[in-house]
Amino acid sequence: MATQRQNPYSNFNFIVVADGIGPLGAFSEISGLDSENTPIEYREGADAMTQRAANLKKLADASEPLYKSLDDAQKRRFAALIRMGGRDGHFHRHGHGPRRG
Repeated sequence: MATQRQNPYSNFNFIVVADGIGPLGAFSEISGLDSENTPIEYREGADAMTQRAANLKKLADASEPLYKSLDDAQKRRFAALIRMGGRDGHFHRHGHGPRRG
């Protein structure tokens, strides 16, 4: 008669759990992962995010009086322009290349 072990994963270092379901499996070692982040990289990233957040707050504070002065149609156009803005803060037209007159 077979007996059930108390913890079938006791010989493994890592247990796989997905969406709170598991254990789904286990393994003893990981290889092939060469990515490494140092505390300095984290700090630099955090500093950049902090500066960007401060700049966005300044922009929001500066644009609030203008936004409050707009009528509903102007606010809709303003929102559309903001959505069109690229990651670099420049507005881009849809299409290919600059508009030729």
